[in-house]
Amino acid sequence: MGITVNAQAGSIINNYDIHDNEVVNVGISGEVHETPEIHKEEGELPYELGTPKAMRYWKRLRDGGWVDEHWQRTKQMSLSTAAYTVYCFAGVLNLDGGWAMFEKFWGCKNLQQEYHKIQYRPPKKCEKLKIIFDL
Repeated sequence: MGITVNAQAGSIINNYDIHDNEVVNVGISGEVHETPEIHKEEGELPYELGTPKAMRYWKRLRDGGWVDEHWQRTKQMSLSTAAYTVYCFAGVLNLDGGWAMFEKFWGCKNLQQEYHKIQYRPPKKCEKLKIIFDL
């Protein structure tokens, strides 16, 4: 009988035979895939924003020059487009708001208020964000 074990590098696995409670040696083979470093001095990318689905959007934003390699806003992303980006992320990831999480991560304030200012007439740049988020 074969058993598949998924583990992260550095994990310690203790397994016991189910039938007689003796220790069973487990050999682990496979590939180790490193995830990109998603850190900045003030903290890490919040869990909800580091999921595989979220990372697809982060990659698109980075490829478009909206964020840098640490997922921080570039000069291209104004406060208005940052607010619109939060709105888009909240929609595609089913986040409840997300304003405070992004404000802390990006080190900015008033994203929700900024979104309310532009929600009926978003800047033209937001059309590009709609494409990135498949909206």
